[in-house]
Amino acid sequence: MLLILGIGLSSCTVSGQLALGPGSSAAADLDVQLSSEFATYLLDLSGVLGMIEEPISPFDLEALAMAFEAEPGVRLIGGGIPDPSRLQIVLDIEDIERAFTEGPTRLEGLVQLEDHGRDRIMTVTLSRERIMELATVTPVSEQSSIDFLLPPDGMSADDYVEYLAWAMEEYETDTPIETVIRDARLTVQVTAPGQIVSVTGGRLHGPADGQYAEFSERVVTLLTTDRPTSWSVRYRR
Repeated sequence: MLLILGIGLSSCTVSGQLALGPGSSAAADLDVQLSSEFATYLLDLSGVLGMIEEPISPFDLEALAMAFEAEPGVRLIGGGIPDPSRLQIVLDIEDIERAFTEGPTRLEGLVQLEDHGRDRIMTVTLSRERIMELATVTPVSEQSSIDFLLPPDGMSADDYVEYLAWAMEEYETDTPIETVIRDARLTVQVTAPGQIVSVTGGRLHGPADGQYAEFSERVVTLLTTDRPTSWSVRYRR
């Protein structure tokens, strides 16, 4: 569920794997890749560019670890910054439905589990408001700059892309900023401790003994839509 930690970063690609376990447990791997333009923008705002010789990262792994320690039933069991624009973390989640509901984050109803006989359905519901709340838990050090780049209520996806392109135009490289923003996606692959019976809002991949559900959406769409996005996996235990 915190596979969407990087959702507030409009110019990043977030990919993750969520492995549902026995009962309500889960394990999550998250890989956040910032665009080089946005990484430079964040470092520029922090005032460190030009003051150091070696490349540094806008990610703050220590601060992120402290944030997870405050969330009951969630453990950060691995993490790293393989290069300045990339963050990888591994989470162990005791109860995916209750995770991040009792600590500081207070995200109620993000994940729901329902039992129907031998089947269990996991549903993730992403509303614009919930995503904006998640954006306050972004794993980068320049939170104030992230807040500045989030879309105001009622802004369309096209207007938001145009706004960000204007704000970051001096950081443009060979690829147009508009393309970088529109290509940024959140992609999650979900495995279950049993046969996946059906998928809503995504696609089922792989053979029966290695199947997984995949969900993917553009970040700019998730940040500007007024209609909640719902993803669900039904599996047989």
